[in-house]
Amino acid sequence: MTYDELKTRIAGISVTGIDGKDVALESLWQGRRVVLVFLRHFG
Repeated sequence: MTYDELKTRIAGISVTGIDGKDVALESLWQGRRVVLVFLRHFG
């Protein structure tokens, strides 16, 4: 998946930061590279 394809799919999605506030997902990598990992907990 290219960045342009990903960008259109995540537009408007927010996640909860470690401080409990909502953060726009796309803002997490503006100006820097990141490794984005989604974990799912079963149990």
